[in-house]
Amino acid sequence: MKHLLRSVMPSPRHPPSVQREISHCYLMLLTLIVLLLLLAVPSLPHLAQRVCLTLLTLVILIRIGRTLHTTLFRPFNQLEEQLTQMSNGHFTPLKEAAALRELATLTSAVNRIIHELEQRQRLIMQTEKLASIGVLAAGVAHELNNPLSNISIANQLLQEELTEAEPEQLQTWLAQIAAESDRGRNIVRTLLDFGSQRHFQRQTLNLKQLIERLRPLITKTLQRTGTELVLNIPPHLELSADRQRLQQLLINLIQNASQAGSQRLSISATYSDRPLLPNNATMAGYLPSASDDSGPFIEIVVNDNGSGISPQHQPQLFDPFFTTKPPSEGSGLGLWIVQEIVKEHDGMIAIHSPPGHGTAVTLLFPPPRRLDNE
Repeated sequence: MKHLLRSVMPSPRHPPSVQREISHCYLMLLTLIVLLLLLAVPSLPHLAQRVCLTLLTLVILIRIGRTLHTTLFRPFNQLEEQLTQMSNGHFTPLKEAAALRELATLTSAVNRIIHELEQRQRLIMQTEKLASIGVLAAGVAHELNNPLSNISIANQLLQEELTEAEPEQLQTWLAQIAAESDRGRNIVRTLLDFGSQRHFQRQTLNLKQLIERLRPLITKTLQRTGTELVLNIPPHLELSADRQRLQQLLINLIQNASQAGSQRLSISATYSDRPLLPNNATMAGYLPSASDDSGPFIEIVVNDNGSGISPQHQPQLFDPFFTTKPPSEGSGLGLWIVQEIVKEHDGMIAIHSPPGHGTAVTLLFPPPRRLDNE
């Protein structure tokens, strides 16, 4: 009997296995059956004996139930909840399950897969970002040409008029050179900031200033397609986000709109208590309070008057590598990256695009005070 108990009891050094726990319950169940048989024997005349056997039977049944709940049902329910969160796009490592060896092994394997997926996702996003830099390079070169030309003109005037010009005029030219140098430095800094690779880091950002800083990177693209960019953003509206990722999100949406033949592109933002998401919109991400209309939110709407998106393509908008463009013109990662960035910020995205009536992209984010308290 002692050897049998040792074979079914958990080892103090290793987590118990499912097989051991079932064997343990099986042994207790056999004990219960024996007790029930004894209880049914008519040779037990005394009521006290029957009561004791009944109580012992109940204790064993409770013990079996608690063992099954603690070692099997509860760990599997917790694992199910965590895997459900993964299916919604929240790739957070699973909590280590030490109750059972099989669960601990499964959890460790899933965590390795999550780590590998995160590494590959970051690599894909960085690759797409570098591809965007190649597209933006022409616009940056054009934007740099203006301050360089102004510096060259001011320098030439200084050389020609150095001995004859008034001191005030010389100071004006020198100030112009300094201002244009700062302008060129800011353009280069914006490009370097956009292209650098670093970990996710939230900070409080002024949305309007962020977009204005992006203008040197997108001006050439908008000029080439004849797209007018209109901003309708309160000057003091702020949100808590990663600067680099939010820049990439906006550039991807602006490029998509300009490539769709849009002549007018508007970006508006406001605080909203009850966001009016368009009917039949294609959505991604999950902002719990959005479904409850409990707000408030920061609502950003990117609206264009381009050709719109075909209804048959809309269910695939957020699929990686899905594109209707020729292979040399698009990778199909733009909107996939946008929705991944939205999910990173605990937000929601909805795309509404009736064919021939343009496209409206609605982005919902929690306000800064909610994020700062997390």
